Amino acid sequence: MKYPTTWEDNQFFDPSDLYKDIRSMYAKKYDISEEEIDEMLDRIAYHESKGDPVAIQQLSSGGEGRGRGLFQFEVGEGGGAQTAIQRYRNYQKGNDPTLASIAIPEDFSKISTDMQKALFLVNLMATENRPKSESDVAANLASAKGKGARGLEDLWINYHWAGYKVDPDSIADRRASFQRDMADYDRIYKK
Repeated sequence: MKYPTTWEDNQFFDPSDLYKDIRSMYAKKYDISEEEIDEMLDRIAYHESKGDPVAIQQLSSGGEGRGRGLFQFEVGEGGGAQTAIQRYRNYQKGNDPTLASIAIPEDFSKISTDMQKALFLVNLMATENRPKSESDVAANLASAKGKGARGLEDLWINYHWAGYKVDPDSIADRRASFQRDMADYDRIYKK
């Protein structure tokens, strides 16, 4: 597996420390353990990219799609990467303003696993809760945990998957895909 290369080498901060700080704050805010956060993020990353931090979406028609990195945040105007970067900046303005203005590549496959996880958590914290859904899961990992086996799937469907509004007719297929990947994850990592 390849790993992102030089972006972190040019920074004045350690992305691993940044992720640990954000994860710790998130754990306290939502009363969930850091280990549970790690596993849930690993599960979502497994579904999105099979856990490959340099993954680039491959279209069934051939060529590359817009998704990049562990969580397949989409590049380009209106893509999830731009939203996640802005939410990160807004978050850091209130926490560590020196980190609010760092240059973050929109292509998340060019940054480390820990930085991608930090961006994912900050993005999730800033996501508005949707009106009641079939599971009523809120936009946070603790809510997903509290909803049992289907909670993480509902969180992914409702708050991360870009097709939620674009292709609502494929929700059943997306759920089936998520469930297959979680069974694979358990078979590989939960021996």
